[in-house]
Amino acid sequence: MIEARKGDLFILISILLWSSFAVITKLSFQILPFLWSASLSILIATIFFFYREKKSALIQHNAWKDIWGTTILIGILYYGLFFYGLQYTSAGNAGVLGLTEIFFAYLFFIVLAKKEAWVPSHALGATLMIIGAICVLAPNQWTSQWGDLIIILATIFSVWGNAYMKNARTKVSSDVIMFWRSLISGLFLLGLAFHVSPPFPALETLTEALPILLVNGLLLMGLSKIFWIEGIHRIPISRAMSIAPLGAAFTLLLAFFFLGEIPTSYQLLGLVPISAGVWLLVKK
Repeated sequence: MIEARKGDLFILISILLWSSFAVITKLSFQILPFLWSASLSILIATIFFFYREKKSALIQHNAWKDIWGTTILIGILYYGLFFYGLQYTSAGNAGVLGLTEIFFAYLFFIVLAKKEAWVPSHALGATLMIIGAICVLAPNQWTSQWGDLIIILATIFSVWGNAYMKNARTKVSSDVIMFWRSLISGLFLLGLAFHVSPPFPALETLTEALPILLVNGLLLMGLSKIFWIEGIHRIPISRAMSIAPLGAAFTLLLAFFFLGEIPTSYQLLGLVPISAGVWLLVKK
């Protein structure tokens, strides 16, 4: 019971911190192209995990398969697509549509894998989430829809990545997982940035962007991920995701204060059935 309560608290802290990710990332785009913002933020997170973990522990483990799985699916595909998609949509939309991760987790692990019996409440929850996503997507022009669809695609990879990450945590510490995931994915995206968006940013540009990169790397991609991994190590992923709608609501609030994005009626309308769908999918 104590461990479960710790897990709930860790997930709550993680989600509240992560709710600012889309907002902080959008602010970084005012200074840096998306690939430079993504790669430098992730590499800063690598430093954070390196100094938290004993250096010898970074190579003494047997979780390479799971670490590579979460690195490719989350570190490269999820982050790469999320940063790219945010160029074409609002932080509020990204926060709300990020909740579709719960729908895909239900679809992949419950429906397709048939790990649990089908129940009407789950079907209703999945339907409500689809309706909510349509509410968010419907009013947008094609350019905005393209960004929204990329965000949704990113959440699909995140679902599979979390499964690898949860399995890896049974073998090694959170810091080991996150160090290797951040190092490999950060270097990959950095190489991609050199190829797609050369040259390397000027010193003045980096100095201007540094506070945002530090927040993104140390606080959001660093500390919040430690809380998340330790949380899903103690409680089921479905239970952790049941708190996610709170993060989407905070994203809308932060986007209003820091980006001047006024929550649209479609975002608020979509958040209602999506949140109800989350509850139906994860409730016992």
